[in-house]
Amino acid sequence: MYPQAVDNSDLPDAELFRILFKGKWRLPILREIARRPQRLSELRRTIPLATKKMLVDTLYSLERLSWIQRTEHGGSGRRVEYRLSDELSAKIISVLGVIPQASAISSQVRPSTVEPGRPSRAVC
Repeated sequence: MYPQAVDNSDLPDAELFRILFKGKWRLPILREIARRPQRLSELRRTIPLATKKMLVDTLYSLERLSWIQRTEHGGSGRRVEYRLSDELSAKIISVLGVIPQASAISSQVRPSTVEPGRPSRAVC
């Protein structure tokens, strides 16, 4: 029932980016979990556009990749927290820090202008 652990210790940054952007909700979930451990109900409040099913499926896939750890706390209610895995937390946080810089650079590039009958080309 629980996912098998995957060895990601020597995962190159380019592969980390590829896997990160493979799912629509991975980036927002990892950003929230990088701030502090989160419960599913907290993620539902902070990422309201994602359905509960999408959040659960994405959390499960991140757990299978060994990017996050799921911790069940005992007590009267079923309390589960998700946190970044120990082995990848520094790497994921560094990649999450690069993404805003990359988007700032890409926002400085103007889209190409296309004239009828002429091939399009990017204007920088």
